[in-house]
Amino acid sequence: MAHLEVEPKPKRPWWFWLLTIIVLILVGLTLVRKCDAEKSDAMRAQKDTTTIFDTSAPYQNVSILKIANNSVT
Repeated sequence: MAHLEVEPKPKRPWWFWLLTIIVLILVGLTLVRKCDAEKSDAMRAQKDTTTIFDTSAPYQNVSILKIANNSVT
């Protein structure tokens, strides 16, 4: 039987794994903040264009105008 020398796999240092974890956390936080900012911008734009009352046209109550027109004739 042949004698084979087995060498252990070279391990990466602990600081490499720490740096990798920190970078992954920062990338994840950046993506979450960017996604949240896009949603906030969209919601802000929607709030700016949507109003409760339509102020572009004068208010007209059609039922009052019909009653007023019927009483005149």
